[in-house]
This record gives sequence, C-alpha cells and structure tokens, in this order.
Amino acid sequence: MAPGLSPEHVHRLTQAVLGRPEFQPLQPSLLQRGLDAAGRFLAHLLSHLSVGGVANYVGLAAAAVVVVVILALVVMVARTTRRSARRPPRVASQRSRLVTGAEWRAQAQVHEAAGAWREALRCRYRGLVADLASAGLVEEVPGRTTGEYCQHLATAMPAGAMAFGAVTDLFESSWYGGRSTGPDETARAARLSDTVLAGTGRGRSGAGSQSSGGARPPDRLPDGS
Repeated sequence: MAPGLSPEHVHRLTQAVLGRPEFQPLQPSLLQRGLDAAGRFLAHLLSHLSVGGVANYVGLAAAAVVVVVILALVVMVARTTRRSARRPPRVASQRSRLVTGAEWRAQAQVHEAAGAWREALRCRYRGLVADLASAGLVEEVPGRTTGEYCQHLATAMPAGAMAFGAVTDLFESSWYGGRSTGPDETARAARLSDTVLAGTGRGRSGAGSQSSGGARPPDRLPDGS
C-alpha cells in the first residue's frame, strides 16, 4: 500500500474506479431479452401440460406456433442486421451548393471593412470564378487550379483571358506569394473583374482561338489550399 493511504481511502478509490461505466457488466440486447422471455414462457407452458389427452396436444400446438413465430422474428432481425452491415455508409455529396458570385462579393466587402485585404482579394477572385461558372464559361469544380481556370476561359472567351489572368496574378501573389495587399490591390481586382464580366454577354466564338494572352499551366488551388 502506498504510504499515507489508509485502507478506507483505498477502498473508496477502488469503488469509484469500478463504478465507472467501462467496468459495468454488459447489458443484454433487446433481441436477447426477447428470446429469454420467450424461453421462459415456453418452459412455463410445457411444465403445465398434462401427459396425453386433448389438452396436451393443444398445448403442444400452441407451443409450436410460438416457436415458429420466434424463429421467424430471429431470421428477420438477422437478415436486416446483415443488410445494414453490408450497406456502405452514406457519404455527403461533394457537389454541395456552390457559393454565388454575389455572396463572395458580399464576403469581400465584409473583409474590406475589417481591413482583411488578403481575404477580401481571395473573395473577389472566387466571386469572379463563380460568375463565370454561372455564365457557363468555366466549370467550378472543387480542386481545380487557377491555371486550369485560365486555360478554360482562354478557350471559352479569349477576349477576357488577359484580364482574368491579371486577377489571377493578383490573387496568387497575395495569397501564395505573401505580397503586401491593401485597398489598391482589391480595387484593381474589382475593376479587372468588371472588365472580364463585361464580355460574358458576347458569343463564345468570333475572336479566334488565341489563348496565349491568358493560358497558364495548372498551379494553384483557388480555394486557398
């Protein structure tokens, strides 16, 4: 025994530990309790049956019916349990509702009011991507990189590729490059975004397929990762 601990103190500590939930005996399941109750009922019924006679046959028939019902319930519960175990867990859809361009810009304004310029610039960029996606010019897909968005827009709307590339450069240099960001950078990103969006009402063809102005290799994830 450790010095300074009385037998009474050790007893209290032992009782406290053994009283914790993990040391309590396992409780039988609902199915097990039902089977036990049915077994007791059958034993009670059979113990009161007389030997021979009509009453005995009626009692045996009733007992047989009870046994069949119990077996059917056991089989049904077992099959349901196996199906539940084989069923793969439901995974939340990755294509949850995407944030709209207006919602991104509203977040940008909140960050600008708080002086969080890097976060505001990121929201400006994400709002532009969301607007281009709603116009059908790019497909907003989780995990797609900034370079991939530039390539796709250069094909879908070459006239806006250079301005979009400039917004992308602002976002990347601020978010990934650690460049000092302030109100001038966010305001420039907003102006460039307006330039890109001004061309969304035009046809997707008519400007050729020149994409050198904005095409760039896949590099960064626009969600900031």
